[in-house]
Amino acid sequence: MSNEIEQLRREFYALPKTSPHGMEQQIRHPDIRPEWIMRIIKNPYERWLDRNQTILAGRVPEFNRWIKVVFTGSPESGFFHTAYADRRLESDYGGRPWTER
Repeated sequence: MSNEIEQLRREFYALPKTSPHGMEQQIRHPDIRPEWIMRIIKNPYERWLDRNQTILAGRVPEFNRWIKVVFTGSPESGFFHTAYADRRLESDYGGRPWTER
């Protein structure tokens, strides 16, 4: 495993998380890797607010999917809640995430 991936995973495990949902991310969505979540947090494709949640959308070419990352509050001061692949984003963004924005 590369040093970058190890660092991103450490950062993910250090994130404050909602209980129990956010703490069970690996159980609820085992196909979503912690390093992908952190890359999206650091460089989201899009960011928006929905009620008291901040949603980040990001591209994961190696997974060939768009992923949503959800925080209660904001990523800067809230709690990580969940992350999951969302096929609806394909229609929003014109297909799968092949190229950089």
